[in-house]
Amino acid sequence: MPGRIAGNLSIHRYGIGECMEPTTPALIGTGVAAFGIVSAFGGVLMGQRMARNTQREQWLKDCRKEEFKELLSVLTKSFAVICDGYSAFVQDSATQRAIRDAALLAMTTIRDRIYIAADVKRLNIYKLWRDAANEFEHDHVFIAFSEKYALINAMIVDAATADK
Repeated sequence: MPGRIAGNLSIHRYGIGECMEPTTPALIGTGVAAFGIVSAFGGVLMGQRMARNTQREQWLKDCRKEEFKELLSVLTKSFAVICDGYSAFVQDSATQRAIRDAALLAMTTIRDRIYIAADVKRLNIYKLWRDAANEFEHDHVFIAFSEKYALINAMIVDAATADK
C-alpha cells in the first residue's frame, strides 16, 4: 500500500517477490533450465567417457588374455612336436623339418606379442625357451626339458592371471 512521503516519493511495502521486474522470474527460470540442460549433457558426456574407458580396459584385458592363450598353445604344441621328433630313433627329413618349424614357430610367437610384450620380456621367456630347446636338442634329456617347459608354462599362467 503506497504511502505518501515528502513530495512525489512513495513508500511501498512489498512482499517476497513483489519488487521484481516482471521479466526477472522468467530469466531465473530460464537460467535454472539452462543449468539443468548443461548439467544433464555434461553427465551424459561424463558417463560415455567412463563407459568408453571401462570398455577399453576390458578390451585390453581380453587382448592380453588371447595373446597369453595363443603363446601357451604354441609353446605346448612345439614342446610336443620337439619331444615326439627326438623320441624317434631315426629322424627322416619330414621329422627334422617339423622339429625346426615347431622351434621357429615358438620363437616367432614369443617375439611377436604386442599386448603382453612387457611381460614376455620381464619373464625372459625367449631366453628360457631357447635355452631349454637347445639343451634338449644337444642332450636329449626329456625330464630336464619337461621341467623347464613346466616352469615357463607356470610363469606364463601366473602373468596371465595376475591383475593388471
